[in-house]
Parts: sequence; structure tokens; C-alpha cells
Amino acid sequence: SHSIRIALIGVVSWNAPTTADITSSAALLSRALASSMKAFILDPHASFSHARVGRVDVGLWTVGARTLVLATNLDYTTAEFDLGAVQTGLGGRVTEGAMQVLDSGAKLEGKKVVLESVGTGAFVLG
Repeated sequence: SHSIRIALIGVVSWNAPTTADITSSAALLSRALASSMKAFILDPHASFSHARVGRVDVGLWTVGARTLVLATNLDYTTAEFDLGAVQTGLGGRVTEGAMQVLDSGAKLEGKKVVLESVGTGAFVLG
């Protein structure tokens, strides 16, 4: 998911068969991309911004009044960040209509995203 957040196009490969956790994580990301995230990431009119909050890497794609937030904790400890810290344009609608579309060790608590060790999460806001 890091390559998506920084707008790289490419493939990360591994040898198959691989471990169950790698297969599970790849399947989870694939389902999220196919269902909810593609409307943002593949939209040529989406505005994109990238931020680092400590050791959390965050990508934001905005289409109309909705924003996809994709965040990954690069540390082996729990991390959290305030959504208002990554893009002031979210303003008062930080959690308005928030829907989690990818949960690989992440949750939204009010205006904060909380990530487990090397966790990733995606949320559609607005």
C-alpha cells in the first residue's frame, strides 16, 4: 500500500507459495482496491496529497466532497494521528460520513486514526 500512497505504479512480487499472512494481506488489499478505493485512486480528476506524521505515511485522494485516507504505520509500535494534522482542507467534515474500507490493524476514533504495529487502514470521509 506504500507504493499506492506515494503514487508509484508497479508490482510487489513474492514467491508462491508464500506464508498465509502475506496471502491474506494481499487479498484484503485487493478486495478494498476493487470495491471502494479505485473510485479515488484511479480517478484522473482526483486531487492527491501525501503526508508523513511521525512514522505514519498517509495518502489522501479527494474527489468532489469525499476524501480517501490511506495510512500505514511504519513502526513496530502503535501509532496515532489526528486527521486534521494531515490536511486542513478536511475541516469540520473530518469524520462526517466516515466509512472504513480497509482494516489491516487500523481504526478511527473520533478524529484520530489509530494504527497497530505496521498496521494499514483506509477510510472514506464525507
